[in-house]
Amino acid sequence: LKIIAYREMILAAHYQKENRPDLASGLMEKVLKEYDLTVLQKILFKLLFKYTARGGRGAWKIIYYQLVISN
Repeated sequence: LKIIAYREMILAAHYQKENRPDLASGLMEKVLKEYDLTVLQKILFKLLFKYTARGGRGAWKIIYYQLVISN
């Protein structure tokens, strides 16, 4: 489920990048509330959101360890 949360956060960042902050904030809040994320994962997801919304690429590298290796 955390991979789905990751994809939804990427989608929210793309909404933000496309000037739809209403959709972005709603989806980001949903991800942070509905999924069972640790405090560290929430911080990483917010970082991921900001990085991607500002045009960053390769966001999976930021969170790969938390999603794949630590499980």
